[in-house]
Amino acid sequence: VVMSFEPVIREMIPAEYSDKARFAEVDITNYSTIRDALEGTEGPVCIMTEGLMVYLNADEKKTVRSNIYRLLKERGGCWLNTDIETLAYINAVAMTVAKERAGEFLGLASAGFSKQSDTNLSSTNASLKKKELNAVNNIRGGIDYEGIKREYAKVGLKAEFIPYGRDDLTINTFEKLDDETVKAVREAFKQVNIWKFTVDPDYVPMEGSEKSQNQEAESGFSVEMETVSGDMSVTLSGRVDSLTAPAFLEAWEKERDANDISTAVIDCSKLQYISSAGLRVLLMIKKHLTDAPLVLTGVNSDVKEILTTTGFEDLFEVIPRQRGEDFNS
Repeated sequence: VVMSFEPVIREMIPAEYSDKARFAEVDITNYSTIRDALEGTEGPVCIMTEGLMVYLNADEKKTVRSNIYRLLKERGGCWLNTDIETLAYINAVAMTVAKERAGEFLGLASAGFSKQSDTNLSSTNASLKKKELNAVNNIRGGIDYEGIKREYAKVGLKAEFIPYGRDDLTINTFEKLDDETVKAVREAFKQVNIWKFTVDPDYVPMEGSEKSQNQEAESGFSVEMETVSGDMSVTLSGRVDSLTAPAFLEAWEKERDANDISTAVIDCSKLQYISSAGLRVLLMIKKHLTDAPLVLTGVNSDVKEILTTTGFEDLFEVIPRQRGEDFNS
């Protein structure tokens, strides 16, 4: 949606600064697109994410963390991430404003967010919780934040915490609340943090831990499809991510509309990466095959790990690449 925002935001930028604003589509799981978007700039960067990480599956989050570490290591700067304590922010609002209807409010919020996501947000949050932390009326929601901090530390990102709330914080909604509720919201927000990440100077990468992120030989995406007597064969190459998945979807819809398809085999021997956007297209193909399995052949170790961690491996017939043929092994 970034490009649709551009004309709106440009109207808000003073004329003397208009030449300093630039908009670019990137896939946050693809380091080269981030690097290309910064071409021609110099110096440290400040990366801000809000409303992004909550929609990524576990593998995508891991990739994003590695990509941002790599960018900060090369350029310097910091990453301000408000998404980690999104649940705490929502709880702060629910418990202080909705009060006895907090549970109802939280249920509606979770359902609304999940409809926009490839990931079930309720199950994702549940996987991060610890029973011993999940006390009644706990704004921080029982989330294992120390565990999350360790996950970021594994890729060399050191966390600092900036309280979300301040005494001078003013929100338009405050005008509709009584003074007691406003005071309670202010105090609740002080329990919520923005996470600031910088490169840990003492970090030593484990051997092989950055292999996926440091492969500069990533090839461009391509898809080939052919159907003979109802049997569809597909070859995927390169990366299927949020920038390339639309082309994959378009090719599938065109093939589906032109042929009666009863079986499908997808050659993944040249597939380097697939994000949730690509997995969605695979799921569409699977649903179209009422009786036959969707067969994925030549799956390399990285793609297989993605299928496993997202739960998609159980939906398809996955044939791994043979040992010695896997360029990522």
